[in-house]
Amino acid sequence: DDGKLGGCTIKDCSLQSNGSGIFISDLSGGCEISGCTAFANTGVGIAVFHGCTLTGCTVRYNGSAGISVSTGCTIRNCSVSRNSGDGISAFSRNLIVNNNTSENGLTVANGDGIECYGGENRIDGNHATGNNGRGIRSSGGVDIIIRNTSLSNSAGAYAPGTSSIGPVGNPATATSPWANF
Repeated sequence: DDGKLGGCTIKDCSLQSNGSGIFISDLSGGCEISGCTAFANTGVGIAVFHGCTLTGCTVRYNGSAGISVSTGCTIRNCSVSRNSGDGISAFSRNLIVNNNTSENGLTVANGDGIECYGGENRIDGNHATGNNGRGIRSSGGVDIIIRNTSLSNSAGAYAPGTSSIGPVGNPATATSPWANF
């Protein structure tokens, strides 16, 4: 025993009509969550703190954010839609890759597809459409925003703040491999 806590595996679970679908408050983190569905919970669909990995989860119709993470997490290949708040809400040093966020912000003005507010996040290859706020918003610190698509969001495609963002343009004329559309 090295005196550290944390580490769990949650796989192929369905969580419906709870306060929060999955809520891991252990600050030592290190959990792996894969293939889970969080549907119609009154709070956050999935909320984790440090160093957790979420893969292939479906998070829909929750009463707050779909997915909320703190620091050093990976969110990959998740479908996050029709949640009351932001689709994905992330603090700092997270990897947010290849997710589909759509129609979030059902009951909250400016519910973004993805919002990062602590800096040092990489937001790469996501698809954000029809959200009630921005598709992708960086509201604190510097993030890297590359290779995303963001379409038909009520408040616009991107709000990069002071982040490093690949060029935003048309796929037919883009010359940068880091371009966002």
